[in-house]
Amino acid sequence: MSTRLRERIRTGGVLLRRRLAALPLRAKLTAAAMLLLVAALFGPQWNTTRPAFDYVVTLDVSQSMNVRDYELDGAPASRLAYTKHVLRQTLAELPCGSRIGWAVFAEYRVLLLVAPAEVCDNYNDLLATLDRIDGRMSWAGASEVAKGLYWGLRTVKELGGNHGIAFFTDGHEAPPVSPLHIPVYDGKPGEVRGIVVGVGGDTLMPIPKTDPEGHPLGFWGPDEVMQTDGYSAGRTGSTTGEGLVDESGKEEKRMQPTMTEHLSSLKGAYLQALARDTALSYHRLAGQPELLRALTAPHLARPAPYRAEVRVLLAGAALALLVAAHLPALRLPARLLRRRLKPQ
Repeated sequence: MSTRLRERIRTGGVLLRRRLAALPLRAKLTAAAMLLLVAALFGPQWNTTRPAFDYVVTLDVSQSMNVRDYELDGAPASRLAYTKHVLRQTLAELPCGSRIGWAVFAEYRVLLLVAPAEVCDNYNDLLATLDRIDGRMSWAGASEVAKGLYWGLRTVKELGGNHGIAFFTDGHEAPPVSPLHIPVYDGKPGEVRGIVVGVGGDTLMPIPKTDPEGHPLGFWGPDEVMQTDGYSAGRTGSTTGEGLVDESGKEEKRMQPTMTEHLSSLKGAYLQALARDTALSYHRLAGQPELLRALTAPHLARPAPYRAEVRVLLAGAALALLVAAHLPALRLPARLLRRRLKPQ
C-alpha cells in the first residue's frame, strides 16, 4: 500500500469520526439500537453449563401411606396424595436438563416404572405417569423400609449415569424391626447420592385397610398385624415359642410388643439413621418450596450443557437505548437539567 493511499484512509477515518461525533445524541443511540437489533435477528447463542438434578423418585405405596394426616384445599389428604401433589408442583420448577424417573416401593423391593427422562421435553408424560401411581400398585402387605431403600440404591446404581435417588416414605416397618436386627447396607455409602424424604405427622393415626382394588375396608386392628419383630416372635413349633439365640447359645433379648403397630406416624429418627448409614440427605416433607430447596441443594447437582439465548439480552439493550434516545429529560443539557431540579 502506497504512502498516499494510507494518508487518504487516515484522513477519511478522521473525517468519519468527526462527523459521527457531531451527530446528536438521539441519532447515536438510535444507530446503536439498530445495530443490536440486527445482531439479535441472527439468534446468537452462548454455550455454557447450569446445575441440573437427576433422580429416581421412589414412592412408598404401602397401606400406611394411606393415613390422612395432611390437608389439601382444607380437606384431609393421605400421605401418598400429598406427596404426589407436592411433586407435581416441584416438577414444574426443576431446571431444564434435569432428569426424573418414577419408581414404587412395597414389601422389600423397588420397581422402576419410568427411567429418568428430561423434565422439560417429557413434562406432560411424567405428570401423567405420576397421576397413575397409587396404593393399588402394592404387591404385598409388608413394608420393610430399610431393605427397600437399599434395593432402591442398587436399582439406581445399575442404571448407570449420574442419577440419584429421592425415596419418599413414612418409615413404617411392617412387621416391626428390632433395633438388634436392623438390616445392614452392604453397598458403599455415598456411591449413590440422593435424599430420604420423611412423609407423615407425629401423631399415631389408624392405618386404613383396603382391598386390592383400593376400596376401603375400615382400619387395621391391633390383632390383625404383627406387634413384634419376627425374631422376637420365635418359632411356633412349641406352645411357648422358642427364642433366637446368638452364636454362643445365649438367648437374645426379645423386642416387647408395642401394641401400636396398627397405628402409624412418621418415623423420622429411624429414617435419619438410615440416611446417615447410606450417606444420603434427609428432609421432612412439609411443602413444595422446602422440597424444591432440598432436591436442588448444590451438592446434589451436576453441570448440564446449556445453550443460552443472547437475542433477548440484545433486544433488551436495544430497547433501553431507544427509550433513552427519546426521553426528553436525557436530551437536556446537564446545566439546564440541574436548573430544573434546583429548588426555587
